[in-house]
Amino acid sequence: MFFQNYLPCLLENVILELRRDMWFQQDGAPPHRHLHVVTYLNNLFQNKWIGISSQTQE
Repeated sequence: MFFQNYLPCLLENVILELRRDMWFQQDGAPPHRHLHVVTYLNNLFQNKWIGISSQTQE
């Protein structure tokens, strides 16, 4: 529902260059601390992601 009904309207005024770099995280989703997920995020974002199991905790 959200992706079809609300997200397109919210993104209308966001420039395309910025939208290409955006990531969606579902509100209320549990933190992902599994070793494989942490390794993937570290590889993808070069240890520049914020989270409980990250190198950058804020």
